[in-house]
Amino acid sequence: MSRGVTVVVPAHGHPERVRALLSALDRQAVGGPPLLVVVADDASTRPLADEVEAQTFPALALTFVRSEVNGGPGAARNRGLEAVETPWVAFFDSDELPGPGWLERIETVAGADHAPDGVEGRITTGQEQATPFTHIAEATLPGAHPVAGNI
Repeated sequence: MSRGVTVVVPAHGHPERVRALLSALDRQAVGGPPLLVVVADDASTRPLADEVEAQTFPALALTFVRSEVNGGPGAARNRGLEAVETPWVAFFDSDELPGPGWLERIETVAGADHAPDGVEGRITTGQEQATPFTHIAEATLPGAHPVAGNI
């Protein structure tokens, strides 16, 4: 039995971030069929499959796909997408975390009779006092890639 959604995580290094995201997804997936998650390792120095203990996340069905050449997050997303067999896919960047109830909400949307073609989640800063001048998702470093997780 499948949940109907697969999570794809493009990642380059930072296994601690990947573990934090997987842990958050694992907590939300407890009590149902395993949540399918594809970690698309974009040529990390040490393979993420070696850095992340899959058995640590019993509510997830983890797959790792790896490129030997760094192609950036878009290429990693596409590589992960090639491994998806469910009707829905959710993209999370490795430094993002799902909010409370995320999995239940996406399954409700995906299972609706007239489900939309796509959805984008709300992003929060984690700050209690966000203002109109608070930047939530912005890539400002020279050579930085656009932020495209949370779709």
